[in-house]
Amino acid sequence: MMSDKEYLNEVYEKYKEQKTSKKKEEFYNIKFKNTTQNILKLVATFVLTIGISVGLVYATTQSYKTIWKEPQKYTLSTEVTEEERKECISQDEAIKIGNEILQRFGYTDLKIKNSFISKNFIDNKSEWLLYTDTPVSINIDGNTGEFKEIYSSTTGKDIVNSRSTRKEAIEVAKEFCNKYKLDDSEYELVKLNGNAENEKDVYIWYATFYKKYDNLLNPYETISVAWIPGINELYNFCIENSKYENNPEEITKEQAIQIAEKKDKQIQTEYNIINVQVEKRIEKMNSEVYKREKGVETPKEGEQYVYYETDNRVRLVWVVCLEYDLNNNLEQQGRKYYSYYIDATTGEIIGGYGYNYYETEKLMKNI
Repeated sequence: MMSDKEYLNEVYEKYKEQKTSKKKEEFYNIKFKNTTQNILKLVATFVLTIGISVGLVYATTQSYKTIWKEPQKYTLSTEVTEEERKECISQDEAIKIGNEILQRFGYTDLKIKNSFISKNFIDNKSEWLLYTDTPVSINIDGNTGEFKEIYSSTTGKDIVNSRSTRKEAIEVAKEFCNKYKLDDSEYELVKLNGNAENEKDVYIWYATFYKKYDNLLNPYETISVAWIPGINELYNFCIENSKYENNPEEITKEQAIQIAEKKDKQIQTEYNIINVQVEKRIEKMNSEVYKREKGVETPKEGEQYVYYETDNRVRLVWVVCLEYDLNNNLEQQGRKYYSYYIDATTGEIIGGYGYNYYETEKLMKNI
């Protein structure tokens, strides 16, 4: 019987053979020296040893590549550089798409008259801004031409006598969503607000829908619609389309907690963790944990703010919310929690949120 060291040596040699073989079948047909009973030990050793050595998470014999990359610094600017412009669609293409969107939303008598390209403050991406000679404007993605938003001013419209109940508004919101959504996907209404505290005074309703994936919602595939009640005329229709990758769940809840607590102890040692809340969510990669670990602070007044951009990836994660014992430190009460996004497939920390994720989530929904 081989020793553990011999097992490891053989695993390593077979791993090298697999890496250099032209066909995967050549690796799986290689005959090992040990018996069938010992194959189980060899496989377990292979998965554990190789998984740890290259920093990947394995599920049985399936491996997953790491997805996290160090965020890139950038400063806010609305200017699109010449290099970035080369990656964008042309002005003629943008205008053609804009006119098609006008037709889609029923503005059959309007045409795009003015256009310019700019950077969006929120995502640092290029977008074409398209205007008619009336108060109707359109935003499309500068690189792909994908529809983002259409806006129509209330100027000249009867908003004084236009009212509806909240119950009526919910039904109208669903009609708008179903009429103008991009595909047959199912969306769920999560928020409905009016522009006045008293329902009877509301003359603009705002509704937000999230795309559904079984029992989860993607807050980055959304439809936002605003309209004038009574006459039910569109005021604004906006689509965010950061697609969910639907990555498999390979990390357990317990593993996610361990990963988050380990990282937290590396970042801060002043306060003890007194409570942990963890659930599965769909979340977007961000740079918050990276900045926290690197000690990046919010700039003082007058200082230029430096942003950190990550890949635009939306994944299944475990959101691990840690609550700290602040020892009655009143200055830190706003930082009583920290929430980590643990990728459910790779186990990497791909983002976070500096507050109680689940309390904020409740505030974001009112349906």
